Amino acid sequence: MTDSRITLEKLGEDNYGTWSIRMRRLLVLKGCGATIRPDYARPPAGEGAAAPPVDELDEKALSYIVAYVSDEHVATVDEARSALKAWQVLEDMYRAKGVARKLHLLQDINDLRKGSDEAITQYVSRAKCIQRPPSRGPPPRQRDICKAL
Repeated sequence: MTDSRITLEKLGEDNYGTWSIRMRRLLVLKGCGATIRPDYARPPAGEGAAAPPVDELDEKALSYIVAYVSDEHVATVDEARSALKAWQVLEDMYRAKGVARKLHLLQDINDLRKGSDEAITQYVSRAKCIQRPPSRGPPPRQRDICKAL
């Protein structure tokens, strides 16, 4: 029998790119991936309801997100009150902003080196994570990535 536990590194200062990909897939695997999409249809409030109904799927997704962020992010994410809002807050925190973020990405590219015992697939995967910034902004130019490699 295989071990079905999933291990996912907590979100820290420098792993948002890979964390967001893995967290999105984990939420899909657990049946609550739709909750972080803007078009997710939340349950409507009933007639005369004093409070909106609890969306158990959204609560489940938010719980996974809170469980897999480092301590400095827990309060911020927990305040979000929905998985989508928590996802957006984290995305905004790590979104490429201006010249400083672009310079940081270029520095990451320049510092990229293949370890002597590192498989080429691992090296290329690390390069792709740099290429895929955690935002909707433009990625680093292909020629900058090739120059660094």
